[in-house]
Amino acid sequence: MSLEDCSKPLLDDVKIASPCPMAWDDMARTSDEAKRFCGDCRKHVFSVDKMSSAEARALIKEASRPESSVCAQLYRRADGTIITDDCPVGLRRIRNTWRHTENNLAEHLYVIRRHRKFIFE
Repeated sequence: MSLEDCSKPLLDDVKIASPCPMAWDDMARTSDEAKRFCGDCRKHVFSVDKMSSAEARALIKEASRPESSVCAQLYRRADGTIITDDCPVGLRRIRNTWRHTENNLAEHLYVIRRHRKFIFE
């Protein structure tokens, strides 16, 4: 999967006429991690970076219907592509963070184990 495949052309063509000023953290949580409820506009707002590119494309198709009114939050890279949850760049960042955390934990456990052995000998 290449970088261009992250968000697919349909997502890259999305234009936001008037971005919402409401912060994601100020919206009411729902059972879906990718969706919150905005008390100001009284709509559900979707976070594209927490959706797969297939889910995001389906949302954009829904939003393109004349009777539809969809609110979404998205992050666009400098190259114009939109970040989605299954983008290889994002997945690589998560994997690297996990590996770093895992290595730190292993080092700490090793030190604790050696320290414990030293104390009880």
